[in-house]
Amino acid sequence: MTRRLPSDTSVKMADYQVLLLRKVGVAERVARIVSLSTTVMELSHNAIARANPGVSEADLKAKIAEHFYGKRLAKDLYNYLIQSK
Repeated sequence: MTRRLPSDTSVKMADYQVLLLRKVGVAERVARIVSLSTTVMELSHNAIARANPGVSEADLKAKIAEHFYGKRLAKDLYNYLIQSK
């Protein structure tokens, strides 16, 4: 299997990063994944909100769902949010 490296990372440093990740336990790796995922979700939410000023919270949630999960789920979520009011 061929490994893809970031253009600014040498093979030696990539190997070292893998070694460091292997040394930490599973719980630490999961914690890092959750932290990175949370950061990506927050940054995306903020960017979508800035790009759509003045939209309702339901519309904003639908736009975020569309971005991450596609139009069909976004439509289902929007309908659910509208019905639950």
